Amino acid sequence: MAVTIEIVQEAARTTTGTQNFTKTGFGTAKAAIFIITNALTNAVEEAHLMLATGFTDGTRNYCLCGRSVDNADVSDSHRVMSNTKCISLLKASDGAVDAEASFDAFITDGVRINWTDAPATAVLVNCILLGGSDLSVYAGAFTANATTDSSTDVTAPNFQPDNLFVLGGGDITSWDTTLSVMQFCFGLVDRTGPVQASSNTWIFDNVGTSQINNHVSNQYAARAPASGGQAIEIGSFDSQGFTATTRLADGANFYIYLALGYNGACNHWVGVLDSPTSTGNQADTAPGFLPFFAFQLASALDAVNSTRSTNATGAGAFCICGFTATDSFSSAVRDSDNQGTTDTAALVTKTPIRYTDGAGTAMHVASFTSFDATGWTRNFTTANATVRKHPSLAIGAIAAPSGPAIPVLTRQYAERRS
Repeated sequence: MAVTIEIVQEAARTTTGTQNFTKTGFGTAKAAIFIITNALTNAVEEAHLMLATGFTDGTRNYCLCGRSVDNADVSDSHRVMSNTKCISLLKASDGAVDAEASFDAFITDGVRINWTDAPATAVLVNCILLGGSDLSVYAGAFTANATTDSSTDVTAPNFQPDNLFVLGGGDITSWDTTLSVMQFCFGLVDRTGPVQASSNTWIFDNVGTSQINNHVSNQYAARAPASGGQAIEIGSFDSQGFTATTRLADGANFYIYLALGYNGACNHWVGVLDSPTSTGNQADTAPGFLPFFAFQLASALDAVNSTRSTNATGAGAFCICGFTATDSFSSAVRDSDNQGTTDTAALVTKTPIRYTDGAGTAMHVASFTSFDATGWTRNFTTANATVRKHPSLAIGAIAAPSGPAIPVLTRQYAERRS
């Protein structure tokens, strides 16, 4: 396959040193995405909330981490963004730096990272490996224009991306500096259109009653969901990269991204899917082609382009999901709104979707059934009765022309046959 994507899960080592993430038969990786919470065991909820996502292309490392403490009389939340680590973890319980890791090498069938500061506990690390001869990759960062409707031209990739993964942490303007308030914006962008879809959360710090805002957007790659929060729209794509336009201004803030180009070898799609409201086999057909990889930002929000601030309407839940035909993961965190004593937790499973609302009520649980000609089918054992909004991405190989090859005879061969 000209583009290859696989999913690997490992428990983080708790001493400094290198750690491998490999999938037998994968081949040579060109990039990796890391998704980590503070969960230690699959399908067992862990108190406190910590969520981190990082990128590496073998040359550059970037990551974003946010956390919110559990069982506190006053909310306590923080975030940090790094341009030198592919993993940077804050202690879920107190916000201090817990662990840091950077790219070490691409090895046979995967990637090796180096823990320069090891986590105190063996948190589960989900790793997405990306490779293949037709894949172009670039991990980078850009600084948003501080003026509304003004743009930043991002040329560092030096190729035309087909998809972008974009991360923002609100008003971050310095690297490796821990700031109060958890802000975590995750956007998916497709060159065709372009189309963008993002899931965004804002967990207020130092308030006596917990306050959480969430926002799913089909307009912006990042939309910080609070008063004065920034909104970034990814506009035109060209042979060098893309344009990022500030639609709601909030300073010259940092954003990190992973750009993927498939050189004509893959179909690709981004959109916001509606969740099913009944159990059993449920098909998503919006991609319109046969995928080999799907990625979702499963939310509990009941509407797009509208900030929600209650558990019932979706505030406080954030879930990152990915699946191939053989492997899957869901990394979910939650923070219950309007609580005098904070109620936060993390949950990781080897399923294509499993998450709760902010209060811990199960929203959607499913197993993988199949990739289909126009999308995928999953079997839901739990489905919320209200439609929820899920920013999603799909990648699939472009099929070779069907039918038998027609031989072409040279004139000399035809004469010899006559």
